Amino acid sequence: MCNPRVLLLNWRDMANPLAGGAEVHIWEVFRRLAAQGWNVSAICASHKGLLPWETVDGIEVHRCGGPYGYYFALPWVYRRVSKESPPHFVIDFMNKLPLFSPLYVREPVICFVHHLFGSAASLDAGRLAGLTVGSFERFVRPVYARTPCLAGSASTLRELESIGLPRENLAAVPYGVHTSFYGPGQKSLQPNILYVGRLKRYKGITDLIEVVPRLLESFPGLCVKIAGQGGLEAGLRALIARLRLEKCVELCGFVSEEAKRTLYQEAWTACFPSAKEGFGLTVPEAALCGTPTVGYDVPGLNDAIQDGETGLLVPFGDKTGLYEALRRMLADAELRARLSQNAQQVYSSFSWDSAAEQTKEAIFSILQHRWPHLLDALSTGAGRVEGRTREYS
Repeated sequence: MCNPRVLLLNWRDMANPLAGGAEVHIWEVFRRLAAQGWNVSAICASHKGLLPWETVDGIEVHRCGGPYGYYFALPWVYRRVSKESPPHFVIDFMNKLPLFSPLYVREPVICFVHHLFGSAASLDAGRLAGLTVGSFERFVRPVYARTPCLAGSASTLRELESIGLPRENLAAVPYGVHTSFYGPGQKSLQPNILYVGRLKRYKGITDLIEVVPRLLESFPGLCVKIAGQGGLEAGLRALIARLRLEKCVELCGFVSEEAKRTLYQEAWTACFPSAKEGFGLTVPEAALCGTPTVGYDVPGLNDAIQDGETGLLVPFGDKTGLYEALRRMLADAELRARLSQNAQQVYSSFSWDSAAEQTKEAIFSILQHRWPHLLDALSTGAGRVEGRTREYS
């Protein structure tokens, strides 16, 4: 079979300092497919200090538009890139604002949806941003009504169904984690809570910090570490100072993968009080290091955490419940051990190799169902795409 040429559309690539779990997913899956012979290109937002074009991990990366102009530059850059090297199909990654690629892409489009942002946009950037995102998301159903969509969690599939996308167009494929890299290590001698992720308002980090004074009453030696970077850092520092928590709450900033693994291993519990996630890759990372997670019961996290089995879930925004769950986790060593053992078993086979293979199978299944002539062309090695693929529609 001829190896497919695929063009990825995503706001960021892994070199972007604002890259998060969505970008990790894309790179871990498609660098593996590139290593198998797939011709993979990506169009992402440009960023200060990054080249406009380079090949990274076998993926040809084109950057344009910057963090704000990418949305408008993308259709024009797509035309240039697709003309130079016509892809067999395009994968549009919907992470927060939809790219609406079916309106201008000539080739078959598959959409991978991490999650819809919804009301979480208001929590993160204010009411105006929430209204803007909500306005964009109202057009997802009419624009993507005929587009096959993949999602990494059952929550996202339910979201897509709830806005009216046909169930027959939706399928789930798993995320992954570096199962050979993460593993248990030495726990801290003192109670230790860890947050890992971007410092954004919708991640709920302020809720975690605000329950720390009550936790200190029972655990005076408590240490809370917050690893990550983002626009909320100054606000978090101000909150820590106002609550006089400088001695027990540490903002670690950006950390290397090795340092992150050590933080997971030392922590007694991870805490992820986000308003919404596609899945929450920190949950399996922490689990493989022997650390269960306390999180809010929201889409994505309630896929990653099995309440009472692999971690603890709390109703969204319930800071009293968050305090109680963290206090319970810190106080009960047997509970931590049971949840940790269960979580390690659940995620022991949750590898990126498996995620890449299942994604590839899902893509070929979509091609077989929706564009069989394209799959036949790939099978015979005659899969060059010329203009709009009407014969594949």
